[in-house]
Amino acid sequence: QESTKLIFASFLIGIHATVYAILADEVAKAIVISVRGTLSLEDVVVDLQCLPQELSEVGRKCDFEGSGHYCHSGILSRGKWMYEDIRKRRILHEVFSRGSPYENYDLVIVGHSLGAGCACILATMIRHKYPRLRCFAFEPPGCVYDEALCNFSESFITSFVRHDDIVPRLAPANADALRDEFFELLARVKIPKFKLFRDIRDIVNDDDLSRRNLAVLRATESTPRDTQYYQQLLKFRNERTEKDISNRSTSTKLYIPGKIIHLCDVNGDGSFYIPYWATRSEFNEIILSERMISDHSASPLVDILKNIRLDELYDSTKNHSMKFQNQFELIQDDNSHDQRRVVCFSTRQCGRNFVLSSIVTIAILLSFLVNNGCEFFYREAVVSRNGEKRNDPSTRIGFYGYEPLRCAAEGGCKGNNTVLEGARVCAPFPPAFEADGYMKASRAFSFVTMCLGCVSLVMSWFSTCLEFKVKAWRGLSIILLFTTASQGLVFLIFRTDLCTTSRNPLESTLPISAHCSVSVDGVIAACAGVCWFVAAAGACLMARKVGRTKANSL
Repeated sequence: QESTKLIFASFLIGIHATVYAILADEVAKAIVISVRGTLSLEDVVVDLQCLPQELSEVGRKCDFEGSGHYCHSGILSRGKWMYEDIRKRRILHEVFSRGSPYENYDLVIVGHSLGAGCACILATMIRHKYPRLRCFAFEPPGCVYDEALCNFSESFITSFVRHDDIVPRLAPANADALRDEFFELLARVKIPKFKLFRDIRDIVNDDDLSRRNLAVLRATESTPRDTQYYQQLLKFRNERTEKDISNRSTSTKLYIPGKIIHLCDVNGDGSFYIPYWATRSEFNEIILSERMISDHSASPLVDILKNIRLDELYDSTKNHSMKFQNQFELIQDDNSHDQRRVVCFSTRQCGRNFVLSSIVTIAILLSFLVNNGCEFFYREAVVSRNGEKRNDPSTRIGFYGYEPLRCAAEGGCKGNNTVLEGARVCAPFPPAFEADGYMKASRAFSFVTMCLGCVSLVMSWFSTCLEFKVKAWRGLSIILLFTTASQGLVFLIFRTDLCTTSRNPLESTLPISAHCSVSVDGVIAACAGVCWFVAAAGACLMARKVGRTKANSL
């Protein structure tokens, strides 16, 4: 924006170095330090360095109580590097010096994801020099500060979490809890695991989910404790507990820093968000949902923040929290309907749909081979020259090239029993060759076949993930029927001048009498046509079946 001026930017990338920029916002009257989030391989390595590290040394250097407090070790290393880089360059010293146009500006530090964590530790380190600074951490990692330091930072750090975003919930303690819950759940399963896998592919609403869980899971108190699996699970838990007790620093729990604003998507479609003050305990478990990754994207978050009223939330936390809670209760989404999600092989008819999709896949592969081959038909011709007739060299011809034949014998072609073999070279047509109308039509129908085939391929495989309605199946069957017709019309190539009494387009304009017969690619084209027709018939049957099921339900 024109109102924002770039003061400094660092593009160094490393385990300790990170990309950040310092800008002046003339409208908000603020100097903004913006820190980039995870983008490079080095950033991922820093993300994984999530063991707690004590802040005693940093606290003494930056004039805050760091003894007994812990921070994400990777984020701390980046924060220390930024602190030293800004101090050595004297950037903030010059910006806020007497006589500077930005002397009375506020200082704001922002970041997203890993950059949000780095912004928090930087804000903590320089707050003793700039007590009025504010830090806004957008979707920070869930393991930045220990609980006491999180409470201390509430006066100057505000964190934003979008709905089911997994990153603010990613903490070693939460990952351990998810692992233990998974192992415990396996112990409660009372049916064979392969049956369970087939059953969980179906997407159901909450009521059906409760009934299904009762059918496949034992009650917690009824879980058998004398099995080998459960004994190994108890041994594993005891070993983990002993390790945590022996190393207090690694067992220290880390949380989201500062105050937390949770942006709750009440409609479930991203159309309306309600912000409310959340507690750290609300993010003590990892939520597995279809949007837990997409909710971490920074671009949609910008639009969401523009469309909500955060100023009211800051003015009166208590009153507006009640206001938001009332709105949330009024706009609760009805979970009684079946939510449509894309889960591979999750439909009830996924077996039939998989067979149909496989047939379509085979058909389009065959069509691709035909379009790019050089052996659609085998051409034999007799050339008339000065009243004499001689055999023209035979060839195999495709849509865009040909494969000339040569005599198999070393001495050349002699006699009527000459054996010919392919030259094993797909040569393009010579410049003198001009495709006639039938050749062009065959090429066009081959291209149309592949285009319609790609559409059919995508739709057929989506049918294994989504419950298609009658209209969708009918649409797919119509596309497949058009594909079948288009595949059949490629055989118009047999009406081309190459297969009639006309001229020799490859050598001269002498009159010839030609005869064409089906070659390898022609047989493949016929097989492709059969596959397209079988797929069309299968789609028609599925449309009929779905229609009957719907009529019976009514």
